[in-house]
Amino acid sequence: MGITLLCAEIHKQPLGGASKENGVFDCKGASIINGAQTVGSILNVLKISPTPPSARVLVKLISLEKCPPDFAFDVTKAANTQNRIEKQDFAALDREQARLKSDLLLSLGKEYVYRTGEQPPAKDKGCTLEEATVSLACAHGDVTHAVNAKQAIGRFYEDINKPPYTIFFNSSLMATKLWRAVEVLRSVDEVLKDQIKVRDGKEKLCAIHGNRVILHLVFRKLSANIFEVPDATADMQQIPLLTANFLDDISQQITRYSPPSYVGNVFKNITKCKEIVAAIP
Repeated sequence: MGITLLCAEIHKQPLGGASKENGVFDCKGASIINGAQTVGSILNVLKISPTPPSARVLVKLISLEKCPPDFAFDVTKAANTQNRIEKQDFAALDREQARLKSDLLLSLGKEYVYRTGEQPPAKDKGCTLEEATVSLACAHGDVTHAVNAKQAIGRFYEDINKPPYTIFFNSSLMATKLWRAVEVLRSVDEVLKDQIKVRDGKEKLCAIHGNRVILHLVFRKLSANIFEVPDATADMQQIPLLTANFLDDISQQITRYSPPSYVGNVFKNITKCKEIVAAIP
């Protein structure tokens, strides 16, 4: 039991002097790499108990100052030898994620949660790394990324130093683009949620399994400057009709593959998804 944190910098404050028994530490760029469940349990106790019981938790602080480039990855793996490492944990080590968190807060007043174990914000307050990844992947011109966003989102985090991760998360990504992409994602999801209630058969299955391909098509149809303009109200108002129309188009195209293929399997197949997208004007 315990918590392990990687820190960009660690400085011991004067309080306590040279004592090795007590000390106050200033940790910059801290990231939990082991013990997220412990942290979650502590937070839950603090929420329900005005006077929480006293307890001690072992916390290991590791400074990344003057460390080799791959040290953070190596120590993360070593610290989780007995636990399942979420691929998202490696993305949390990317400095671009910390920059985006700061930019979203400063420029838009939105919270950005990119570490596992942290509480997702309310939708009107911010977004998560997963939402950002899915929306940016579907906004890309290659539907391959939309397919992977649906069935294998972990692929984006396998290596944060090369594509596909660096295609979406790099120094050129601004907070405004990330948030706008998430807004489009949520709008399309809401429309599809309503469509699922009124559709049946293959149309309903397309709304469920083809949601990311539909999102890709909506992004493709929206004006090219949707990420640049301060007010995208006109574009956002098109989304309900675009989403419903593309659901109709995809439902027609899916008949080429099913039967015998199950509808869900079609949207796991990159080649078939490319054929479907190419056939839709």
